[in-house]
Amino acid sequence: VPPHLVGDLEHATFSNIEHMSIDFAVHTIRPWLVRIEQSMNRALFTEQEKGRFYVQFNIDGLMRGDYKSRMEGYAIARQNGWMSANDIRALENQNPIPADQGGDAYLVNGNMISILTATQNPDEIIACPHAPYSVSPELFYTINLLNGENKKMISIHNQESFDENLLYKNHSGGFVERFPMNLTSIPATGKTSLQSVNLQDYQRVIFVHNIYSSDEDLDFAKSFYKEPYFVICPKSNIILEKKMLEVNKLISRDLPICIGTDSLSSNDSLSMIDELKVFSKSFPHLPITEIIKFATLNGAKALGVSSEFGTLSKGKTPGIVLIENVDFQEFKLTKESRARRLK
Repeated sequence: VPPHLVGDLEHATFSNIEHMSIDFAVHTIRPWLVRIEQSMNRALFTEQEKGRFYVQFNIDGLMRGDYKSRMEGYAIARQNGWMSANDIRALENQNPIPADQGGDAYLVNGNMISILTATQNPDEIIACPHAPYSVSPELFYTINLLNGENKKMISIHNQESFDENLLYKNHSGGFVERFPMNLTSIPATGKTSLQSVNLQDYQRVIFVHNIYSSDEDLDFAKSFYKEPYFVICPKSNIILEKKMLEVNKLISRDLPICIGTDSLSSNDSLSMIDELKVFSKSFPHLPITEIIKFATLNGAKALGVSSEFGTLSKGKTPGIVLIENVDFQEFKLTKESRARRLK
């Protein structure tokens, strides 16, 4: 029995208590539980039942640290396509999800589509860079090579921080000072990051975040790219930088605006209604009809699916979401506004 379980905390730390508790569960408690399980399985079930039913003690509560590691491992396996939901559930002694509900499907990260779909429909898969500072010129070249003739669309995180611009302008700022970056792969162009990366071969370029995009950057994007789209992620932008791009700069240039969520790494939810409420509060002069357009039709246009989604029109098959608790006097969203999917 570990000393901390009998009140001896003389040499205890949070770290070693956790590992001693797991070791106690694995090497002391678990062997006795296995013996009990085997005895009960032998005594309680007929030969016909033994293939279907069994007794097993759940000691996850005693192994929280190990449980967390296990779940993180499953998540990596699931997102990278080498375990299905049912593979994981089998290891966790849980009932399988029916195959027709996707329990046996293997997924790949990013778009989270099946590997079969990815290989059968290569034109629907587009390799995209994360951000200018995280992709070397050689990797940009490889991305373009992978996409081949499929240059319909590409997306990239853009000017999410002020330091991103400094990195490209003169190799200064937070990226250089706080991260061990190999600057030989990132040219100092004397320009901002948006003006330093060339994605002109693509029909639609989706710029995500754009917090530090200047008037000059926006003029450049409008003149240089065929169809640029600018995605604002309100909650993420506020959490990370406490500001958003002033959307009037986009509206005055007739540059299409979309609204997104970013990921849970920079957001505490992935709720579009929450994003719309933050956006509406930040830009109260914009009518709700225009803001909803940013979150629906403009997003569909950016992704090249506006012939199917984005509006309620004949021949389209969009989902239908009801927004409740709207202020119809001012025709604006409120703190109590909620979204409910109808279709």
